[in-house]
Amino acid sequence: MKYDIITVTYNSSRWLEKYFAAFEKLDYNKDDIRLVIVDNSSQDETVAKCREYAALSTLGEVKVIESGGNIGFGAGNNLGVKNGGSPFVFLLNVD
Repeated sequence: MKYDIITVTYNSSRWLEKYFAAFEKLDYNKDDIRLVIVDNSSQDETVAKCREYAALSTLGEVKVIESGGNIGFGAGNNLGVKNGGSPFVFLLNVD
């Protein structure tokens, strides 16, 4: 069964190490997980750290989407869902 996990970020670099480490510790078929990160125009290293993780991840897929501005939490989640496609969607905060 496939799952999408949507996370909206904004200047979230300080939480990313533990956030990504949690995914790597999962005792679950990681190929079934698509992580979609929507960044709301962060001014710190959030996007770079997310892209770095995406390149090294053991998850099935990691998408990093830059929203082009701070579109807000709700609109960010909606954008993430539109870029998913799995039958099940979870919304997860980075912190």
